[in-house]
Amino acid sequence: ATIAAFASDQKDGRGRNIVNNHPTFRQYSWGVRSKLRWESDSGDTSAMLIGDIQRSKGDIGMPSRVRPGTTSRNGYNPDAAGAGFYDGTANSDSLGKRYYDQLSAKVRHDLGAATFQSISSYSKTRFLQILQDNDGSPINFFNAGPYQQYQIAFTQEFQLTAAPDSPIQWSMGTYY
Repeated sequence: ATIAAFASDQKDGRGRNIVNNHPTFRQYSWGVRSKLRWESDSGDTSAMLIGDIQRSKGDIGMPSRVRPGTTSRNGYNPDAAGAGFYDGTANSDSLGKRYYDQLSAKVRHDLGAATFQSISSYSKTRFLQILQDNDGSPINFFNAGPYQQYQIAFTQEFQLTAAPDSPIQWSMGTYY
């Protein structure tokens, strides 16, 4: 069995919102990944189970200003207001939360003349947008939130392949 974990904390952000003086491009995230492998005494059968959990919270990837060299609503120009590349000009702080969970399994069995393998995977992703200032200006004009996005996926693959010492190498399977 193996386990790996990470955490990242960029709560101070990379820039400032020049409208409300709050940090921008901030994020906190963490994750854990574990792998468990089993093999039969004869070595004919093996199984591997992998689990992944990741969580993050922040505003990275969300609009907080218009593109440099352009103007926003009512002609507001962030460059003229002194905003740097990572600085924002939104009237509110954007915030989102991301959840990602995945579980996969791989089972392999040597049948002698062939090898059977099953690969399964289940993943669930959820994104919760708490608030987002879409116009990127200090005017309270086009804010969105809260809203959620969900994605659930399941895959299954079966493979049957010729033994390595077979005179004819072949493979067949199905995937959905």
